[in-house]
Amino acid sequence: MGFKVNEFVEVCGVDEVYKHAFYVCRISRINGTELEVMYENRRGLSGEAMVETVGVDQVRRIPEAVVADFDDSDFVEVWLSGGWWREVVVWEDDVSALLYFAYRQPGEQHFIYPKEQLRIHQKCYDSGKYTFWLYKRWNSGESVQPREQVEILGVDGIFKFAVFGGRVVSVGENMVQVEYDTLLNPAGGRLVERVHVSQVRSIPDVVICDFKETEFVEAWIEGGWWGGIIVGVTNDAAIVYFGYKHVGSQYILIRKTLLRIHQKWKRSGMYSMWVYRKKMM
Repeated sequence: MGFKVNEFVEVCGVDEVYKHAFYVCRISRINGTELEVMYENRRGLSGEAMVETVGVDQVRRIPEAVVADFDDSDFVEVWLSGGWWREVVVWEDDVSALLYFAYRQPGEQHFIYPKEQLRIHQKCYDSGKYTFWLYKRWNSGESVQPREQVEILGVDGIFKFAVFGGRVVSVGENMVQVEYDTLLNPAGGRLVERVHVSQVRSIPDVVICDFKETEFVEAWIEGGWWGGIIVGVTNDAAIVYFGYKHVGSQYILIRKTLLRIHQKWKRSGMYSMWVYRKKMM
C-alpha cells in the first residue's frame, strides 16, 4: 500500500455513478486497509469539506500528466463537478471531443467537451516500491502504415538499449522498411534499412514528471533515446548510469530536458499499450 497521512491521492467511488469518477483527497488517518480522507472538491451538507472512510482498493496515487492528442476510441477522463470522470472518445476535432457516457440514461450519454478538460485514462498498480501506470492509445490498424512516424528498437550490441525515430517506407509480411531521422548512411543521406516488425513501435506520449533515483529513463544522446537508470538528481539534471557502456563512460550528468521516462510498449489489436513506472514518495 505505502500511503502516508497527509498524502494527496485520488479516490474512486463504489456506488453506481461515482465508481466512474476520481476525486482528489488528502489522507487524514490510516487504519489497516481503511483510510479516512478529506475531499478537495466535494462538500458535505454543512458546506465543509467532505470526510469519508474508504477502502484502500478505492485509492490510487495521482497520475503523472500525459501529453497526448486524443483519437476516436481513446479512453479518457473529463473534469466535471470537481472530479475526473472516465469516458470514451467517439469523435474529436482540433479543439473538442464528443464523449460517450455508457453509465448514463439514454439521451444523456453523448456530450461535447473542450480538450483542455480531458486527460488520458490511466490504470495504477502498486508494487510496494514503485507505482506502475498503464494507458492505451488507439491505433489506425493492426500494423504500422507507410509514411507513419515510428520508433525503431535496435538489436545488435549496445544498440539494443537504444530507440531511434524514423518513417515507415513500406511494409512486408514480417519486415518493415524504415528511413531513420538521425542515422546516416556512408554517403551522408538518411539511413534506410529493413527491420523486423517487432522492432517498430508507435511514438510514446510525453509523460510530464519529476525524475527520482532508481527510475528507468531514456536520455537523448547522439540522435537517439538510450536507456539508463538514475543514480543521482539535482535541480535541473540527473546522473544516469548506462551499464552497457565502457568503464569510465557509464555515469553521465544529463539535463532533465534531455530525459524522458522509460515506457514499455505492446500492440494489442487496435490499441497500443504503454506502461511506465514511478518510484513512490
